[in-house]
Amino acid sequence: MKFSPSIFDVIAACLPKQGYVLEIGCGSGELLRRLSRSSRCVFFGIDPDPNLVKQAAGAGLPVKAGRGEEIPYRRNYFDAVVMECVFSLCDSRQTVHELCRVLRPGGIAVIADLYSNTCDLTLRHSPMLKHLYRPETMNCLFRPAMELKSYGDYTKELRAMFFQMMLERKLCGCVGISDVPVLKEARVGYGLWVWRKPNIGGGLV
Repeated sequence: MKFSPSIFDVIAACLPKQGYVLEIGCGSGELLRRLSRSSRCVFFGIDPDPNLVKQAAGAGLPVKAGRGEEIPYRRNYFDAVVMECVFSLCDSRQTVHELCRVLRPGGIAVIADLYSNTCDLTLRHSPMLKHLYRPETMNCLFRPAMELKSYGDYTKELRAMFFQMMLERKLCGCVGISDVPVLKEARVGYGLWVWRKPNIGGGLV
């Protein structure tokens, strides 16, 4: 599930004024296109789905195959990395390791994703939702490798988006029916974390 365009302006405001930016899990490139139109940064994208990579590349976007757990770029290459509703689909520790590897010292990771208000969960029947972490768990996953620069809660906007999708009958098949009671108990929210790789030392590289 992509939370664009509601969260687009917030993500764009977190990015540096210039530099190299990677979107992980960019899909067909919707968010990547919008970001590249409104910024002086140079944007790249990776996605594990070869059909989506082909679609994005066919539209002229610099996208290639790749995953958060194994980013196909060299160390210290990017000034920022964006993951929107993607981090919760990845192996969290390996992905944090890779973020630290490809980010330059002082670079940032913008992580926008769903979270659980009750306990950490693994969803077994939802094709596009795998892990729901508590905010406290998210902080533990990134520290001490990275420093928390800012955090914002956008649960109200998430609920508004779901309501609009229900009205338009556009709810996607991202949630398995048997996982719905679990999600209700989790009291799902939506947060945006901006993590910074230390300038000197730190990082799991």
